Amino acid sequence: MQRLVLVSVIGVAILHCAAGAAFALTGCVDSPENPSVVLGLIAAGVGLIPLIRSHRRSRASRNDHK
Repeated sequence: MQRLVLVSVIGVAILHCAAGAAFALTGCVDSPENPSVVLGLIAAGVGLIPLIRSHRRSRASRNDHK
């Protein structure tokens, strides 16, 4: 469980840095919405899907052995 939290925090930090770098470009400043944040959230969600899936599988396999 601790590894899951650590990987999630590192992943969010990396995505936040990438979104910050993309926002520094002038293309996002003039936009009515903030595409960097939207793309960052989408990427974070897509990145967390395999992590959540593997976590659920490991919990299910532990419950089967009891």
